[in-house]
Amino acid sequence: MPSNLILNKIGARIWIGVVLVLWGLIATLTGFVKTPDQLYLIRFLLGLVEAGFFPGVILYLTFWFPQRELAQAVALFMTALAISSVIGSPISGIILDHVSWGGLESWRWLFNLY
Repeated sequence: MPSNLILNKIGARIWIGVVLVLWGLIATLTGFVKTPDQLYLIRFLLGLVEAGFFPGVILYLTFWFPQRELAQAVALFMTALAISSVIGSPISGIILDHVSWGGLESWRWLFNLY
């Protein structure tokens, strides 16, 4: 709800762009944590940022599609989650199995390369 209020104030394109940039930066920072407390903080911040994306996109779709076409647009958007899992899972497996450059563990590279 707070994200949608901000979205209405500053505009959907700008807010969704800000959310995506912050999401990427925080996800990348996850690969550099050193302590459990840092991980808890980063994951909490990531959850805050992620929480604004889905409702923001759904609200944005309501601006673009009439009521009779909205369900189809939302379904297509949600289908992207399944498609990204089909594509991203094998790539993640390859990174976890084969990438450990520069002394960083493969799970850290997973966050840094995505």
